[in-house]
Amino acid sequence: MAHIEETIEVGVVPEVAYEHWTRYDAFPEFLEGVVSVTRVDDSTTHWVVESHGEQREFDTHVIERRPGELIHWRSDGALGGEGTMLFEPVQSRSSAFRKVLHGATGEQDEVDPAETHTRITVRMAWEDKTAAERFGATFGTDSRKLKKDLRNFRKYIEKRRADAA
Repeated sequence: MAHIEETIEVGVVPEVAYEHWTRYDAFPEFLEGVVSVTRVDDSTTHWVVESHGEQREFDTHVIERRPGELIHWRSDGALGGEGTMLFEPVQSRSSAFRKVLHGATGEQDEVDPAETHTRITVRMAWEDKTAAERFGATFGTDSRKLKKDLRNFRKYIEKRRADAA
């Protein structure tokens, strides 16, 4: 079984990151190889992806959901596996620095929520059935792809934040 874990920080609060990550129809905009994701019901989505030169389809079932905190899913079909995505609040360096300065004098400093970022951690595991999948797991191709997808998500979500401002 193949396993990968990657982490990235994005410049939005956890609730916003979670909300955008659960807009499945937007996945082709930032996830390489995703052709479409269609919501079947409240916990199931149908995916069409291009992987290793082939188009594949599978369903994913959300088995645990905590808005703004966590998504845990299982997939069946050709790309069966499971994953967890954690959304953790992280104060930006500037707000953490102000807190240290004011903490020394005993003053209370309200942290601006806009200065809170999100650390997103993705953990995935799946059966690597084909030679190409075993190659990807062995030589880090899957990990590099996940890193790239997370960077694409960061650009996607931070652009929307800037456009809204």
